[in-house]
Amino acid sequence: MNVHPLNKDNLSNYLHFTFPKYQKELLSHYNEENYMVFGATDGFFPIGLIIARIQQDKAHLLSIYVQDDYRKQGLGSTLYIELEKGLISRGVKEVSLEYMAEKKASPYLEKILKKNQFDEPKLNMTFLYFDYENLTKPKWVREFSLPKKYKIFNLFEMTEKDKKDYSSIKNMETFPKELEISYDFPLAKEASFGLRVDDQFVGWMTTHFIEDSLLRYSCLYVTDKYLARGGSIGLITHTIREHYRLFHKTKPRALFGIRYDYPSMHRMVMRKFAPYASSIQKGMSARKGF
Repeated sequence: MNVHPLNKDNLSNYLHFTFPKYQKELLSHYNEENYMVFGATDGFFPIGLIIARIQQDKAHLLSIYVQDDYRKQGLGSTLYIELEKGLISRGVKEVSLEYMAEKKASPYLEKILKKNQFDEPKLNMTFLYFDYENLTKPKWVREFSLPKKYKIFNLFEMTEKDKKDYSSIKNMETFPKELEISYDFPLAKEASFGLRVDDQFVGWMTTHFIEDSLLRYSCLYVTDKYLARGGSIGLITHTIREHYRLFHKTKPRALFGIRYDYPSMHRMVMRKFAPYASSIQKGMSARKGF
């Protein structure tokens, strides 16, 4: 068995070992500055893969996979060790990852993390999956309306003033950077929205298709002034109704991910949406500093 770095010329031979969303990401965006990928082979046959995305001096572990017949032989740990060596040589100071707690492979992943001195994994998110048919079952989703001065519009129709307001929001000291509008991967154009109040841009909801049959509600932010005045509920309900209306032929499911470090949003989503979810899963996070 051999572990070696991959590049754009041989990467495609291994992509069946990772999730469709990462297959698309790497095929569209792969470059050696922002990604590090290692593959494992037995002779000429691919048997394993590990992928990390690099941003400045931090790396995010996206995926690790070992073919069934080669598990419990230390290959997963070997893949990680080679990745770590490569990251350190690039000046990376920290690696982190997220994963689902209840997946079949999670105990094996946690053994790799422990063996390689990661910090103890922590509960960081709740993931709720919804069948298309259940999206509009809650009566309040169908009937909720905002005051007339609140205007929801397609995010791709931002004006220059909206963009200036957005820039001001981003520059606030208390603004959580992970809630920025991200164009790293294509937004679901028809189902990503902005919110104006009295002509001021105050919030947004972005969505992404991570699979053809699964629409992720990726990012919701409303400024504090309007968060408790219906702004967040307005964006959520509008996006759900448009999801249901626009995609009635393909009927994609919905995925909500709610972070534990936003307790008020977590409580609201669990109270109002959890009864209609087809499944609920716990998300874990772990990190290691070098």
